[in-house]
Amino acid sequence: MKTPNANFQKLDSIAQILNYPSILLDARAIGKITSQQVATDMPIENFFSFNHLQNETLSDFQYTPSPEDLALIQFSSGSTGEPKGVCLTHHNISTNLEAIARGMDLNQDDIIDSWLPLHHDMGLIGFHLVPLFNLRCY
Repeated sequence: MKTPNANFQKLDSIAQILNYPSILLDARAIGKITSQQVATDMPIENFFSFNHLQNETLSDFQYTPSPEDLALIQFSSGSTGEPKGVCLTHHNISTNLEAIARGMDLNQDDIIDSWLPLHHDMGLIGFHLVPLFNLRCY
């Protein structure tokens, strides 16, 4: 088994913190793991590919959260040590999205582009969720 790259090491650290949950990955990443091209402590049966979702219906995933329900755990990059998670509720996120949209004075004609990846907090929240939130407001 090869030594894991930095991304798989971070994934391993986060998965361990979360007690090895189910993880959704693309088929290529799962192939690397199952062919033992990278070392991981995560059980193989915890990995699912996006293709798995094609067999499910949207009604299988519908959920109406309360504002104080956990929406996501945002992990730090781990650049100063092990990644650390911050629990964000739906209220935390919606309040943040509204403040950003108002602060930027966004309207339905705005186009937002970013080079930030979705695993970066501003990539996910500022440049993915904010535009979706902004569309919902119109």
